[in-house]
This record gives sequence, structure tokens and C-alpha cells, in this order.
Amino acid sequence: MNTAIAGRLGPIFSGPSDSADQKQLFLALFGILILFGALAGALFMRDKYMYSAMVLAIPLALVIVCSPRLALYQFIAVLFLHRVLAPGLTLVDLSATVLMGAAILDTLTRARPSAKASSARPLAYHYLAILVAVGIAGIFAFDPSLSIRQFLRIIFILVSFLSLIRLLKYVQPLEALKFYFWMAVVHSLLALGPFIAAKGAIRTFGFTGRALDELTMLALPLGLAFFLGAKKNRRSLYAMGLVVTFGGLVATQSRAPIIFAVFGIAFTFWAARQFMAQAPTMGNLHQTVATQIQKHIRNILLVSFAFALVILLFSPDVLSAALTRFERLLTFNPGGTFRLRLTLWGSALLAFSNNPLVGIGPGNFKFLGNIYSTLHLDAAHLWIRGLSAHNLLLQYLAETGIIGGSTILALFWRQFSMARRSWRNVLRQEHLSERLTISLGLYSVGALFLLSTLLEAGWMWSQTGFIAAFFLAVISQNFVDTNESVGAQA
Repeated sequence: MNTAIAGRLGPIFSGPSDSADQKQLFLALFGILILFGALAGALFMRDKYMYSAMVLAIPLALVIVCSPRLALYQFIAVLFLHRVLAPGLTLVDLSATVLMGAAILDTLTRARPSAKASSARPLAYHYLAILVAVGIAGIFAFDPSLSIRQFLRIIFILVSFLSLIRLLKYVQPLEALKFYFWMAVVHSLLALGPFIAAKGAIRTFGFTGRALDELTMLALPLGLAFFLGAKKNRRSLYAMGLVVTFGGLVATQSRAPIIFAVFGIAFTFWAARQFMAQAPTMGNLHQTVATQIQKHIRNILLVSFAFALVILLFSPDVLSAALTRFERLLTFNPGGTFRLRLTLWGSALLAFSNNPLVGIGPGNFKFLGNIYSTLHLDAAHLWIRGLSAHNLLLQYLAETGIIGGSTILALFWRQFSMARRSWRNVLRQEHLSERLTISLGLYSVGALFLLSTLLEAGWMWSQTGFIAAFFLAVISQNFVDTNESVGAQA
């Protein structure tokens, strides 16, 4: 009986290479989990909720650490949950710690991975360069003590990235990306309900905190790529997922992510047309697929137009608040949060112009008023004290100068270059595969990362930093896979 159970659980929790001893270890861990679960249940019945959660979390974390697949999936799932557990500690931080534990255990107990592990090197070196730049800028900072936390945060993100690279050998990139997309659909639905109930009068983010706009922004071009490459019986499902995800993004009323998402969708269409233009020279199968994609593009555009028209005709109030926020951008006298962003960007440029080489120091931008007392003369400064620059590039230019800003640009240009190279490699292949869908979606995601870094993003901070680490790891893995495919074909 135990052997049968272990045989079933092994491939699910730890991959195809488990030995009998490892399966017995999994069974023992599940037995421990049952015991801890009983104790947690007893504490819960006595209204000891916090202690019950702590007791249950210990064996659960041990089980996840021993399961590379579970570790990766729980990390993706927790990316959509924002919960502050203590000052400076969030649920995503704990999830990343479990991910690292799984990667360390896998490194110690399993054979050395194949040459695919080298996919980590290009972007890992860029992360390392950012770490060095932050360290140098921290030495010359206005207050060096404020730089320590940011330095440690980048180390944490770097190790998370390397852990993702290690564990992605147990999960196919397409499988991980589809899980991410459907998680975005679920959380978009949770945010969309209150938004519709309030007739668009409130901004809703569900359980994700403020990160829902970035999460759905990246999910939309992925979902569109899945839709274009889906079989007939799955196409309607992806279409509904796209509608819900875009609705969740609209519910956040976040202007920049909505604009970026529209760009990502348009970019996906443009890249798909590259395939359609090249298909006639590649054979009958490519030509057939290209014709199908062209038909799918036409259908999704017609459905989107019809859906938007129905909302505008029968429930215009749902979109009126979001449209009003966009109207504030089209004025020579900007107000609201856009006015505050302009103040933040101007302050960042001031700090950079006075310290162009190493900036004012990592972590010092939030206390910029202590460095430049004249900023207090602007009434808007009262509302932005303690905030970031709301622009990744400007933030790094202000805090780390040219040495830090250049490393940020290098990282996000490199990931875009890898995503573009993967897409071009797929276009040159004689045989069609699922990599066409993966590379199309990641090409658009890579473009979004680069564009948002230049204009408005926070891909090195807190929750969004882990989101970027996940996608950059998948882009790295897909880059190596497509290179191997091209090499094998040659």
C-alpha cells in the first residue's frame, strides 16, 4: 500500500528521478504532517489561531522543501498574495525562502544538472553587477546605513533567481507560465467582483495588494499567445480568461499598467505577423498554422470590440472612473497622483544631476527632503515623503548614479535580447512545437519589462522584484532550450 502511494506521489512532488528511499522519505514527511495537522486542529478549536497556523506551517514547509515542483508552484501562487507578517517581512519573502531551501536541498542531494544550468549565468552576472553597484554607491551614500537593506534585498532576489533556474528543470516553462496565467485569471475575478458591484467607483486589487496591475499586465500577452496557439477545444477558455484578466486590470484603474498592457497585446500581434510573413517559405504546415493565427487575431479583435461596445452601451458607469483618470493625463495642469509622480521624477533628476556618478546612496531617496531642504517649498512634497521615485531607472540614477543606472539598463536590455533571440530561433526551426507559443509570449513580456523600466516600474523591489525574477528565469531557460533546438537542427 505504501509503495503504491509513494509511486503515485513521487512524480507529482519531486520529479521523475526519485529513488525508493526518497519516496519513503516523502511518506514519512506526510505522516509528520498529519500529526502536526491534528495538533494544529486542536489549537484551532481552542481559538489559538496564530499558534495553530505556526504549528501547521512547519511540516508543510518541510514537505514543500523536499518537493521541487511544489516549491516552484507555491512560489508562483504566493506571488499573487500580499500579506505583511511583520515589519519588513511579507508572505512572499517566506515563500522565496522555502524556494531557496528546495533549491539548496536539490543541489545537495541530486546529480549535477545538465548544461542548461548555464542559462543562469548571463542574467545572474547582471544581478551581481547591480549588487556591486549598490555596494559602491552605499559607501558614498548620504546615510550609508540606509543602503544595507537594499543591498540585502538584491542578494535575496539574486538567490531566488538562481533557485528558480535550478528548479525549473522539474517543470516545463509552458507549464509554469500557464499556471501563472490562470492564477492571474482567478485573482482578476476576485478583484472584478467588487469593482462591478461598486459600478467602478473604487479601485480594487483583491488579495494581491498593489501588485495586481503588474501581474495582470504581464499575464495578458501570455494569455494572448496561449490563445493563438491553443487547440479548438481550449480556445474559448483562453478567450474568457483574457477578458477576465483585462477586466481585473481595469479594476485597478492603474493607468501606466493599462497602457503597457495594450502595448504588450499590440506587440504580440506584431510578432505573430512576423511568423505569418515568414510561413510561406517554411512549408505547408507553417502556412496552415499562419492562416489559423490570422483568423484567431481577427476573431479576438472583433470579440473585444463587441464586448467593449456592450459595456459602453449598457453599463458605462463601470468604466467612467477609469476613463476619468486617463483624462487627467491630457492636460497642461496635471493633478492627482500624476502630479505627484511628476514631482517624484523631478526630485530624482535633481538628485542625479547633483551626484551623477554614484548618486545619493541606496535607500536615501525616501529621505530626500533631509538632503535638499528647498524641496519643502513645494507643497506636493508633503505628499511624497517616504515614497520611491515610481520609476526604476530614475530611482537607480538618483540613488546609485550612472554606475547603478547602467547596470539596471543592462539587465533589462539583456533579458529582452534573450527573449528576442529565442523568438527568432523558433522562427528558423523547420518543425513547429510548443516553443512557438512560449517564445511569442515571452518576447512580449521581455518588451514590457524593458519599456516599463524606462518609464515606470519597480522590478527590483519587494513583491515585484520576485515577479521579475520568475519571468527572467523562464526567459533564460527558454533561451537555452531554443538555442539547443537550433543547434540540434543544424
